[in-house]
Amino acid sequence: MLGKKLKILLAVGAASAVMLAAGCGGGDSKSSSASGKGGIPAVIRVGSETTFPPFEFTENDKYVGFDLDLADAIIKQMGSKMEFKSMGFDALIPA
Repeated sequence: MLGKKLKILLAVGAASAVMLAAGCGGGDSKSSSASGKGGIPAVIRVGSETTFPPFEFTENDKYVGFDLDLADAIIKQMGSKMEFKSMGFDALIPA
């Protein structure tokens, strides 16, 4: 029973991290330079509200959690760097 719940939880976390990474990468072409591989930006901006442990939270003045680790791993695999910004949930969509 626990194994099935863990798999579902991991799948939901992975999907939300991918959506965060994909949704926060847009912007001016001047502010984010392409790394050359298929137009992938060199820096991908990720925003999240960091009040939902274990997915994203603050520990010793550092942002940590499953979603951040997953997003960072995906972005590194793409050959880019992650720029993270913590903000309130109501500010995520407009940002």
